[in-house]
Amino acid sequence: MTYAPSHDADHGAGWPRGSFLGRLSDAALEDLLALGRPRDFGAKDLLIRQGNTDRHTLLLLSCLAKVTATAENGRESLLAIRLGGDIIGEMAAVAGMPRTATVTACGPVTARSVSHEALRAFLLRRPDAAVELAGIVSERLRWANNRRLELRGYSVTNPFRSSCTPPACAVRSCTTPIWRR
Repeated sequence: MTYAPSHDADHGAGWPRGSFLGRLSDAALEDLLALGRPRDFGAKDLLIRQGNTDRHTLLLLSCLAKVTATAENGRESLLAIRLGGDIIGEMAAVAGMPRTATVTACGPVTARSVSHEALRAFLLRRPDAAVELAGIVSERLRWANNRRLELRGYSVTNPFRSSCTPPACAVRSCTTPIWRR
């Protein structure tokens, strides 16, 4: 059974090249998609909630979802946008720590839910996939670090400059900004 989108590509069975699924070999992709169970979500459904201690991962097959976090003072911040081909929940699955963000569907979402045990076994069987996941996490951390440095470089009266728009690495192809939905 295939879960990949129908557009042509020479990588990851048609997933966007920058996505986790798009980075996997066809064999690794097939193995990973065979894990877990299918899940469907509607617009505004919570896929993952900040602070929860569940540890499953979601492989996003088709979607537009926003990743947000709420500070102690109750202010919510948009951290990223996730699309089909992305993985979410990997930090809790691998590290066993509470969720660091909330992921909310911005429309219909089709995903596969993979338990942390199944993901770990897969990554041990497929070190090539483990390296790709480490690359995804590293890119996300690098982007977050760059935003912190960018904000630190501006005055309190104008702290946002280019930080008001999601980066290309966080939004691979989004025509309607999430903050206008």
